[in-house]
Amino acid sequence: MFSQCPSDAPPVGPSPADPVTLTSTLLVSGIQLLTASLEADRVGSLFPDTGSSLIGCLFVYAGRLGIGPDGYLSAGQYGVLRLPFGGLTLHTPEASPCQLVVVGLEVALFRSLTGLPEPAGAQTEDLTLCPITPAMQQRLAALWQNQSADTAGRLFGEAHVLELLALHVTACRQDPEADSAFPDYEKLIEARRLLKTRYTAPPTLTELSRLVGLNEFKLKRGFKRLFQNTVYGWVLDYRLQQAHELLRSGGHSVSEVAYRVGYQHPAHFTTAFRKKFGLAPREVREPATGRD
Repeated sequence: MFSQCPSDAPPVGPSPADPVTLTSTLLVSGIQLLTASLEADRVGSLFPDTGSSLIGCLFVYAGRLGIGPDGYLSAGQYGVLRLPFGGLTLHTPEASPCQLVVVGLEVALFRSLTGLPEPAGAQTEDLTLCPITPAMQQRLAALWQNQSADTAGRLFGEAHVLELLALHVTACRQDPEADSAFPDYEKLIEARRLLKTRYTAPPTLTELSRLVGLNEFKLKRGFKRLFQNTVYGWVLDYRLQQAHELLRSGGHSVSEVAYRVGYQHPAHFTTAFRKKFGLAPREVREPATGRD
C-alpha cells in the first residue's frame, strides 16, 4: 500500500530519497484528490479501503505508470477507469519513476458533474485512454505547486479538478483538436483486443491490419503512440504477465506454462521471463506445487 505524507507537507516532485510521496485531500464536493511521486520499480494499491464504487481519473504528469496486469499510461496521457473494490494495483516499471495526479469520485457524482456514462468495467481493457491537452497540463502543474490541505487550498484544488473534468468532457464530445491526437483510437483498441484473445498465436501485421481496417504503417505508428509499445512487444509483455499469473496460482510446471502462453521452447521462455521480472520462473511458482 502506498504510504502517505502529512497533509501540510510542502509541494513534492520526484524524490530519489522517498520511494513514495503521496498527498491525499478530500475536496469540498466529496471528490478525492491525490498527488503522488513514485520511485521506479514499486507496486501499490490505489484506494484499497474504499467501500463504494469509484471512478478514477489518472493523469500521468511524468514517467510511466503500470495499471493492473497489462495496462500502461505514459507522461502526457490520462485514463478514466471504474476502480475495482479493494483498490487498483499500480506499479512503476524499472528505471521509470512516475509523477501522477488522481481524481477519485463516486459513480453518481461522476455522472452528475460530467453527464457522461461511467466506464463499463474495472478491467484495464475498459480504460479510457486520452492525451493530456495543454490546458489540462496547466491545471495539473497548479495542483502540483499547491498542495495545502487548509480551506483555501481545498477550494483551490476543487476549482482545478472541476476544470480538468470539464476539459475531459470537451474531449469526449469529439472536440476536433482533442480527437486529432488519436484519430484511429477505436481501431487501435480493437487491435489490442484481438491480440489479447490470440496472444498465444497472434495474427501477422498484415492480417491484423486487415481485421481492424488500418494500413500497416498507421497500425504500427498508432499502436506505439497509444500503448507505448510495438505490436509484438505488447504481445510479449502480455504473454509474460499471463505466465506470471499462472506460475503464482500453482498447479503448472514451468514447461507447461511456457507452452500454454505460446512459447515453443521453454528455455526461450525462461530467458525472456528472467529479463522482464528479474527472477527465474521456478522462483515465482507456489512452493506447494512441487513440480519442475
